[in-house]
Amino acid sequence: MTSSRPRKRFDPVMRQPIAFALLALTASAPVQADAPPAPTTISQATSFIGTAINVADRERALRFYTEGLGLTVAATIPLGKRTETILRFPGDNAMASLLLMHDSSPGAPKSLEHGNAFSRLVLRVVDLAALAVRLDRLGYPHGEIRASGQSGYRIMMLNDPDGFRLELVQQSARATVHTP
Repeated sequence: MTSSRPRKRFDPVMRQPIAFALLALTASAPVQADAPPAPTTISQATSFIGTAINVADRERALRFYTEGLGLTVAATIPLGKRTETILRFPGDNAMASLLLMHDSSPGAPKSLEHGNAFSRLVLRVVDLAALAVRLDRLGYPHGEIRASGQSGYRIMMLNDPDGFRLELVQQSARATVHTP
């Protein structure tokens, strides 16, 4: 018997959890025969997958993050008028990812308004000087590279095309890990 009830549309609240689930699946490495046993507690099973930011111009944001910062596109998920693009950091598929969220509906804002709850994205880089040269060549403005106290870290600040603040950090060979 066929139901006469109207079919429910996809719940927009579920979009982000589904995208994170897809991201987790694409980030998983192949299982090896000598893999350690599965975690037994919630704290062992919890890890950071990534963060999602809204972008006003998807192509402009993709150019900045791929050509400027060297991330790669892992997946693009079309969700009607919204598109989620999952970006990966080179070299390690298990690392956290960045999700670019773009709304192409007619009423979508052409620029984003930033509130006071978000501070910045902090990204680790291998060669900050080389990255600064690449950003200069591509015309992306950035702050100067500066040392971070006695830690041995070098830091450079910049904004992405949508105004999100980024802190790029390079750990030097002499830097030590802080353990409380």
